[in-house]
Amino acid sequence: METPTNSQQELQQAGSDQEKKSLQPTSAIADTTSLNDKNAAELVEALAVLLQAEELPARTDVEAYKKAFYRRKQQVLEAPQSQNEEGGESLQDLSEKIEVHEERLKDLLASFRERYQKVKEEEEAVKAQNLEKKQDLLTKLGELLSSTDEFGKIVADFRQIRESWDALGAIPEQQVNEIQNSYNKLVEQFYDLKQINDEFREYDFRKNLEAKTTLCEEAESLSELEDIVQAARKLQDLHKQWRDLGPVARDLRESIWVRFKAASSVINKKHQEYFDQLKAAENDNLEHKDTLCQKVEGIKIDELTTPKQWEQATQQVLQIQAEWKSIGFAPKKENEKIYLRFRGACDAFFSAKSMFFSKVRKEYEENYARKKEMAEEAESLQDSEDWKGTTARLTELQAKWKEIGPVPRRQSDAIWHRFRTACDKFFNRKKEANAESGASWAENLKLKLDIIAQLEALEEEQDEQIARDKLAELTAKFRSVGFVPFKDKEKVQKAYRVITDKLYDRLRVSRNNRRLEGYGSTLDEMGEGNKGKLFNERTRMLRILDRMKQELQTYSNNLGFLSTDSKGGNALLNEMNRKKERLEEDIRLMQQKIKMIDERIDQTDE
Repeated sequence: METPTNSQQELQQAGSDQEKKSLQPTSAIADTTSLNDKNAAELVEALAVLLQAEELPARTDVEAYKKAFYRRKQQVLEAPQSQNEEGGESLQDLSEKIEVHEERLKDLLASFRERYQKVKEEEEAVKAQNLEKKQDLLTKLGELLSSTDEFGKIVADFRQIRESWDALGAIPEQQVNEIQNSYNKLVEQFYDLKQINDEFREYDFRKNLEAKTTLCEEAESLSELEDIVQAARKLQDLHKQWRDLGPVARDLRESIWVRFKAASSVINKKHQEYFDQLKAAENDNLEHKDTLCQKVEGIKIDELTTPKQWEQATQQVLQIQAEWKSIGFAPKKENEKIYLRFRGACDAFFSAKSMFFSKVRKEYEENYARKKEMAEEAESLQDSEDWKGTTARLTELQAKWKEIGPVPRRQSDAIWHRFRTACDKFFNRKKEANAESGASWAENLKLKLDIIAQLEALEEEQDEQIARDKLAELTAKFRSVGFVPFKDKEKVQKAYRVITDKLYDRLRVSRNNRRLEGYGSTLDEMGEGNKGKLFNERTRMLRILDRMKQELQTYSNNLGFLSTDSKGGNALLNEMNRKKERLEEDIRLMQQKIKMIDERIDQTDE
């Protein structure tokens, strides 16, 4: 009669999970994801209620509450300051509240650990008792194998011993292998007894084979699960069931085990690959976050000297923060460290920004106070009849006004309108008072007609250099002459433009000089009776000049980076130099235009 023996691997694994049974209770949380919906206070309160139960909750449940609390804490502290302020609380207030909840959480965890330790001690005592009972059962099983009793009684006693063995809980870990191996050997000897009933043996083997085949099928189906972590957990449960089952027929033991082992290897390999990928992704995330830290740290705060530059840098930091939020976790060992580094860099930036704008606001307010004083003084002089003295004082105030920097935007237009209105009122009164001075305008008309006649005479001059010098002299003299009677203005300007255009063409005068002549005529028309228009034009030109200077600086910086090692590099360098020279020429022209505006402003004050 063939005496079946169990596979060595099966015997080593059989019943090991039974030995690992403990007093650990089952989980009280049906769905741990629901903890993510609670805030810090609710999580601590829920944990307190859970720990009030008479039965000790599962350690995994308590750990779930702890992890959920620290995730919530991190989310609150990482949220943009603007979002916290919208909720009615500052980051400091939220941080203090969370610290209070965290202290209570630590107290609850300490209480749980104390109770858990007590339970573990009780478990160890129970394990010691179970060890004694299993040793007694091993003695009885050994005696049974040498018994000469009737086989039916031996089988009944064996089943009773096995049921008693299976009903017992865990024993001390260090004795598990020794006790289990002894039990497995005795069980194997029992199954190998020649007196064993063939029908009993084959029935037992057949049932075990059916059960193990089902476990193989379930293990093989796990490869279809998308959640590999869940698949690995289910595989562990299948291994537990496998170890609890008895042997199968000798000729099938190896093949059924190889099948189950092969299915397990597929899941174990996927599980390992999953965690390898997760580790690689976390390392990539760490590298990405390090790059973002460098971007924020690399912002040169000392070079941000204007509100516009600060706003541009702020948008850059906000974009970096948004990018940071889209990145997953870094390795656990580095995650907190890299976060604190990033947060520190952002805090330093926004702190510097706050200090800058505080200083700017102070300067703007000081400028406003000075301009307000000047507007009040101008208002006090607007009704004066001391034409000469007041004209000098208002002109001086206007010059100082140009030198003062900007004021708060909300007050800029109002204070300028106030100052300009006062000045215009005085100069209009002065103009009315001098209306009788029309004779001087007639004299101006005579002077300009005389200059035009001299310009026309220049057409006969053969020496071009003498003609150019004389042209420059006469055009400057023409611009310096004051207003002419309105009825003659257009005729005089037309005659002047016709002759100067002819002379410019013949003498090949530069483009900038022509543009200046045309601009001078525009200013003459603009300034008649309206000094405010000249001031507005001057402000506009200063803005354009500032823009040109910034553009010139950009060209200069770019030229410093260009390489002349190649033909293409030389061509690009030459083109950049040509653009830079044209821009420098335009800047000089703009400075001359501003000078012409100042001359017109001075003329209107006379």
